[in-house]
Amino acid sequence: MSDIKLINIKDKENYSKGKINKVNMQKIIEENCFELLGLQLIDSNYNIQSHPGEIIETIGIDENYQLAIIEYRQGKFSQTINKGLFFVDYINNHLSEFKLLVVDKLGQELAKQVTYKPRLICIGDDFNHYDEYAINQLPLDIDLIKFQSFTRGFVVIEKGVCGRRQIRVREESFKNSIKEKELLEEIRKFVLSLGDEVVESDFGLFLSYRRIKNFMYITNEEGITIKLKLHDKYRSYVINTLGDFNRSKTNIESAYDQN
Repeated sequence: MSDIKLINIKDKENYSKGKINKVNMQKIIEENCFELLGLQLIDSNYNIQSHPGEIIETIGIDENYQLAIIEYRQGKFSQTINKGLFFVDYINNHLSEFKLLVVDKLGQELAKQVTYKPRLICIGDDFNHYDEYAINQLPLDIDLIKFQSFTRGFVVIEKGVCGRRQIRVREESFKNSIKEKELLEEIRKFVLSLGDEVVESDFGLFLSYRRIKNFMYITNEEGITIKLKLHDKYRSYVINTLGDFNRSKTNIESAYDQN
């Protein structure tokens, strides 16, 4: 993944990159979980019941109420992704354990809204092309996020190429006319073309799009409706025609850039 230099062009100060260990990386992420990743923290260093000594470092719920787990690493070469895949598989096979955890942390009503098929987020100071190749071979929801710390308390997080899954929108989600379906495909193609790191997910009643955090939804409320996160607030736009869509492109790009 790329390297970053942080420079204040006003006073020509070059902020030097510092080294950070996994413990401090995890602490910074968990203390700023929503601001950085759009996650609500559920638990930290969770000991899984059937494998004493095996610890899921961070568990959260994202903006779509989907369970997410985070694993951290230092250096370009480690078993972080494989370890994370083990935990994803464990959660899928022990759903009751994690449903009880979410009920305990968030309450019964909110726990009912959670999707327990987990996302895997791997955060580290660097990744390599083997990592990016590996996640693109897997039909799973995996993000690689590069974390760099600088002097004066600055941190930079950078989304790498994600595990892009080809999804087929379920018929029950969008029972549109042929014309509306063609329009929907135009919108989807445009949003996915904004960057290789864009992830599209189908949650039945809506499609969501994220980089590190969500920036857009497509719903079927009044025909095709897009909801864009602009300046930390969602704004809705009804798309009935190609003209409506063309006029919305600038706002879609702004939502992409801001999140």
